[in-house]
Amino acid sequence: MMQIASPPQVVGQPRLVPLPEAETHAFMVSRYREPTVHFLWHYHHEIELVWISKGSGLRYVGRSVERFKPGDLVLVGSRLPHTWASAIDQPTEAEWSVIQFLPKNWSEEFWQLPEVRRLNAFLAHATRGVRFSEPACRDIGEQIEVLATRSSHSLESLIQFLAIFQRLLHTPCHYLNGAQTAVDLAEPDPRVERLLEWIQNHFAEPITQAQAAAELKMSAPAFSRWFKHRVGRVFQSYLNELRVAKVCARLTDQEESITQAAFKCGYNNLANFNRRFREITGFSPTEFRSQTRQRQEQSARDFLVRLGSYSAVRISPKTASHQSDAT
Repeated sequence: MMQIASPPQVVGQPRLVPLPEAETHAFMVSRYREPTVHFLWHYHHEIELVWISKGSGLRYVGRSVERFKPGDLVLVGSRLPHTWASAIDQPTEAEWSVIQFLPKNWSEEFWQLPEVRRLNAFLAHATRGVRFSEPACRDIGEQIEVLATRSSHSLESLIQFLAIFQRLLHTPCHYLNGAQTAVDLAEPDPRVERLLEWIQNHFAEPITQAQAAAELKMSAPAFSRWFKHRVGRVFQSYLNELRVAKVCARLTDQEESITQAAFKCGYNNLANFNRRFREITGFSPTEFRSQTRQRQEQSARDFLVRLGSYSAVRISPKTASHQSDAT
């Protein structure tokens, strides 16, 4: 029997994973290489295209549970719970690439244009989960990997993104969930978006869980249960991950001191900041700045730094940033 990393219990509410960068760009693309794909039953508002180039295990999309192996190419719709979990008895590491995007960023007028109506209709079916069939998947997967090596914030990359989805329109596929079972698997709660936006606007202030509860007119115990149920972790853990991600961005993009970055991101106690930073990133702030700057100098492209189970920050190169749009 196949053994799965972190044996799953797909029960209860999936975890909401916010992707703030997707709010400000046409799309995001990332490539990962890790010993295993760990089980994380989650959802997000972005549509996601996942390409598996190495590894095997079980893929959970909505109520569908299937084995995956290299060559797996799946489109996951907005708010559709999903996860991939590696088989721990497999000898090879896992490699996968992910494209994520919010159609609403492209405006309703764009999606009504005759040139993209077919794509719009196709994406609407992603709420059921879509698996694409070989042999075209291999070529599309290679296109995704090439896209992941380029700056995702360039016109050339945007054209490549559209070319990939043009090919998907002509690739045989099948749905992973029936039309009825795929609906409302992760019922949206407008209070979640409202609260996360409030946290984004006030994270640099000394905000507390009691203040957050008051924003939603909930008692502290009820808010604590609701937040953990909807977001997947306690309020203070989420706030610390957000603050540390903001500090990481400042440490790589600006010349200010670590102390200044910490204070500007809501930490007024350096000992507490240093503990939380190491817990989430695995490094001290000094080690993080040194290592990411070395990578900035060596790389001509954006790269993603994983901060923990749920967070990441995208870092842009410094010395060769002008080259990435021209390659």
